[in-house]
Amino acid sequence: MANYSSTKEDLRSRVTKLMLSNALLECFRTMTYPEISVIKICNVAQVHRTTFYKHFETKDDLLRYAMFRKYISPEIEFEKKNKTGNTPRENFFHLMNLMLDIFLNDKDYFHMLFSTRENDAIILMLIRLLTDFVECQLEGKEEDKDIPPGVIAEFTAGGVVTFINSCVRLKMPYTKEKMMTYISKLTVFY
Repeated sequence: MANYSSTKEDLRSRVTKLMLSNALLECFRTMTYPEISVIKICNVAQVHRTTFYKHFETKDDLLRYAMFRKYISPEIEFEKKNKTGNTPRENFFHLMNLMLDIFLNDKDYFHMLFSTRENDAIILMLIRLLTDFVECQLEGKEEDKDIPPGVIAEFTAGGVVTFINSCVRLKMPYTKEKMMTYISKLTVFY
């Protein structure tokens, strides 16, 4: 799992990464992902291109970092709600709710991401990020010995991202409640 939140990271480095991340998200307001270059990101962030490459190898690395910082790393209530008294199914649906909130709270951003020519690469990146997140949340929990945490993580992330991608292409025709109803009916085995 990628570690984007090192506590020993230099403050200047964190600030630079934050500036580059914000610059990338700002570029998304007026450009599609293929139109955004490292130079454009650097111009918006007001940093030199060599500074960019000290922190990220590619703009894809920056995108992964930006998405992790914006959507995955904030204090999410999952830990508070994921108590041993809950059934695995309750925890699964709580996690699904959180993931849907992430996507639905920023529909325009994800619409732009999913409508690029690099759609497949971005979907795979999102699935990997969410898989890592779910695995991290399930780590050390002995709730369900029949299904390994990695399988739950891959299924959850892949299903949610693919479903959201379909909804985005269809201009979000479903409410969150309707989406959760569909997810519940599709996961009767869990």
